[in-house]
Amino acid sequence: PGRPTMSDTLVAPLEKSRDARTGCLKNVCLFLLSLSVLVPLGLVASAAVAGRPLTHQGMTQPLSGLNFALMRFARDFSRAKA
Repeated sequence: PGRPTMSDTLVAPLEKSRDARTGCLKNVCLFLLSLSVLVPLGLVASAAVAGRPLTHQGMTQPLSGLNFALMRFARDFSRAKA
């Protein structure tokens, strides 16, 4: 147990990179899981506070404004191109 062997010095960086990848994968999975829970809860809460019905159309109504804005942007962009 004095000096590290050649295999110890080669394996140690691989284990560190594997630990870093595992940590990154856990963070990405946690982010996606929290996003998939928080976005629907936010839409339900938004509909409930605004007094909209808790149906698909009532909950996604805030997104229709975004759709309208994107359609208007696409129209203006195509006019600018022409």
